[in-house]
Amino acid sequence: MILAGESLRVVGEQVPRGRASSLIRGADATGEKTDVVAALDRASALEGSIVLASDGDQSTDRSSAEARVAALRDAGREVLVPRLEENGQRHAITGVSVSPESFGVEVANLAERPRNITVTSGNASRTLSLLPNASASAEFAASGGTQVASLPEDGVPADNTAHVSYPDEEQADVIHVSNSGDRFLETAVQQISFTDYRMVEPPLDSVPEADIYVVGRTDRVLSESITEIEERTEDGSGLVVMGREGLRPDRYDSLDISDVGNLEKTDVEVREPVRASVSNTSVLSVSSGQGSSLSRPRRALLRFSHGDGEVLLFNMNSSDFGPSFVYPVFWKRVFQDMVERQEIPDLNRETGSTLNSTRIELPSGQERSGFVRMRSPGIYNASGGLYAANLESRDESVDETDIPPDRSQSTTVKTERNLQSVAAVALAVLVLGELAALRRLGEL
Repeated sequence: MILAGESLRVVGEQVPRGRASSLIRGADATGEKTDVVAALDRASALEGSIVLASDGDQSTDRSSAEARVAALRDAGREVLVPRLEENGQRHAITGVSVSPESFGVEVANLAERPRNITVTSGNASRTLSLLPNASASAEFAASGGTQVASLPEDGVPADNTAHVSYPDEEQADVIHVSNSGDRFLETAVQQISFTDYRMVEPPLDSVPEADIYVVGRTDRVLSESITEIEERTEDGSGLVVMGREGLRPDRYDSLDISDVGNLEKTDVEVREPVRASVSNTSVLSVSSGQGSSLSRPRRALLRFSHGDGEVLLFNMNSSDFGPSFVYPVFWKRVFQDMVERQEIPDLNRETGSTLNSTRIELPSGQERSGFVRMRSPGIYNASGGLYAANLESRDESVDETDIPPDRSQSTTVKTERNLQSVAAVALAVLVLGELAALRRLGEL
């Protein structure tokens, strides 16, 4: 960050963008003429994009400054020159709300006069009449998948577009292998909108195709059927094994348990994916290896990974947990994890949120893996679905200081400035965020 005041000063170098925003906000505006050309010359010696956050009229030689910008661009340098909108067209999308039937886009009028602002989504449009610094919401019908709402161009595109994402409507097939059924489980699963439940009795001539298998409390499932179910689990299906006396872990490659004993009466505290207390229920005595626990005691609910799939040992009595009002929610969230199905709030996030996936396609089209911070508004394609990220507050339209910088992925901001007006300071912060999100995404 280069500050062109009475003298030329470098006030920030190799700083994360959050720190750069703070430096810009902390600078004093001045009405004096300053040497923009000298500042541009200093900035041109540094790598990266240049943002000239200044009213050109404040330059000691405006024509020379404009010529220097043109020369830098001709030489292949990226020079951004944000202009204070003379016609007062500044506006922003400052919030997005998503429900199953519709989504709303909150729009703020950042100009100093009343305006009519049109929001467009597909073939639909809504016009909002807004006083200065006022905001209102435009509602649009949900059509599934991903949808976009946009405002007219005002020179700062980062907050002129909102993206929303809806879950995949595909149904998940749940096959329950059981001789006697489980009325609590069946009732719970039938309440889950994205599941189709079916019970089959063992022994099985062939294993039906399914997204999730539940092996009930029976010893009549053939070893070859268990092997086939586990092979499909390795390929990405989910598997639930109901704990029972006589359970033989040697028949399951996916269950890392040993020392199977008898049923014991105990109180269970369910910790994930919901919180519940189950009193005096029957839990099979087992020792577990590498699996993670969703409960206390540990053995009541054990989760294991098996290839690309997930396995849950449900080691308590359904009739004791089943009457709880959170019992259907428990299975809904378990099955969501198994089929990697996300809910509406999971898919629609604010910029600054993080994703963790083996493969993530960024809005720019580049691919990443592992933990990725959603710095840029847009759609992120990950293994769990299509995620939408939006700037969702008025503050985010002018600042990014509330997004903690990633120390291992900081970006260098070489910003040449001339602080002649408070508005230019605000624009500098705005363009800094836009530049970081839209121009540097692949380098973070």
